[in-house]
Amino acid sequence: MVVRERLHTPDLGDDLSAEAAQASGRLTQTVKYALDVLWAFSTNSPTWGVNELGRHMGLHKSTVSRLLATMEERRLVQKDPVTDKYRLGLGILELAGVALGQMDLRQVAAPLLRQLSISTRETVSLAILDGTQVVLIEHLPSPEPIKYLGGIGHRTPAYCSSGGKAMLAFSPPNVVELVIASGLARYTPTTLTTRDAFLQDLKRTRRRGYSINNGEYTDSLAATAAPIWDNAGSVVAAVAVAGPAYRLAGSALRRSAEAARATAAAISRQLGACDYPPRQR
Repeated sequence: MVVRERLHTPDLGDDLSAEAAQASGRLTQTVKYALDVLWAFSTNSPTWGVNELGRHMGLHKSTVSRLLATMEERRLVQKDPVTDKYRLGLGILELAGVALGQMDLRQVAAPLLRQLSISTRETVSLAILDGTQVVLIEHLPSPEPIKYLGGIGHRTPAYCSSGGKAMLAFSPPNVVELVIASGLARYTPTTLTTRDAFLQDLKRTRRRGYSINNGEYTDSLAATAAPIWDNAGSVVAAVAVAGPAYRLAGSALRRSAEAARATAAAISRQLGACDYPPRQR
């Protein structure tokens, strides 16, 4: 039997693929080095010079210097002008504050959300704003057979979700403009797709103290939400109640909205908010 060997002739695509793989590998390694640099700071070693950190990590000082310079730009580290040594920067504290704030928020909100779930018998959630999207960080499904199904980590465009509209109504104008600039795509016949319609809806939300979503992202789904403030007077989250539109309508929707508003107010007070809602802009 004669076996004919198939020869492979590399082409430009092979070269590009190999080059891309190498670039990806270098990027991954750089990220690992950057994380190792951050983890080198500790209670026992709160400051590092470039040379000593390089020796500690087994890296050339030029590599360490570039990593530290980039992280300094992002305020993750800070250079002492006298000693030329680096320490962790305020950016680290800000990131830690966000993480701790969300953990405190969930802990404070948990019993109040359970009470809201029991009283409304609809799906209750706690959401935060992440850029132009809303992310659920707590989710209590309705005990009813037909219910809204979401889940922790579920994302929705902010402009067509009850939680997003509740937060945006009391957010700085630049935050609202960012959402509008990202595009108001149509998901259902009731989605607000024009700037004027969206801004008018936010105005009504500010006046009521809660938002209403009439199937703007998902057909046949109704929802309402109220914003949560922290002790600095900033909106940090929203409490939402959602269910099928045939069940969450009319007086039932209004009762759920007021219940969500009361729950959001109680959470806000526990977070240190002086009054609810704060004085409108």
